Amino acid sequence: RRQTLPVLANVLLVVADGLQLLLLRCIRLQEGLVKTVLDQCRSALEREAVAAHELRLTARILDGLADISGARVLGPSGLQARRGVVSFTLDGVHPHDLCQFLDDRFGVALRGGHHCAQPLMRRFGLAGTSRASLAPYNTDADVDALLKGVAEARKVLA
Repeated sequence: RRQTLPVLANVLLVVADGLQLLLLRCIRLQEGLVKTVLDQCRSALEREAVAAHELRLTARILDGLADISGARVLGPSGLQARRGVVSFTLDGVHPHDLCQFLDDRFGVALRGGHHCAQPLMRRFGLAGTSRASLAPYNTDADVDALLKGVAEARKVLA
């Protein structure tokens, strides 16, 4: 539902779906323009919400892996310069084995391997890493399953 209210002589307040915008009134405000502006604002808010959601889940993964003996995160240990991707290793466990274990027993899908970065993996003396990539549809339950699975893999596979 959209509502347009005059505020001043040349300014309109447009309220739609909880979004409030002040628009300068030109000769005639086109219906399509209002919809376009509202859609752009809604998209920007959704992108911000998605990024915040992914960073919150990323923080949970980083904190959880820090508590698992033998788990080592590659990259920043904090959220600065980070998105919803966490690459890590688990001492004594090959990344492919970990990924298969998590998929089979916990329903968690990770990528395992060198991720097209073989020279970098060689430089760090790694066979590869396991990589969790978050998306807007991931939930706290997904993170719980990942962390529970990694802890269990440490006991079973290492």
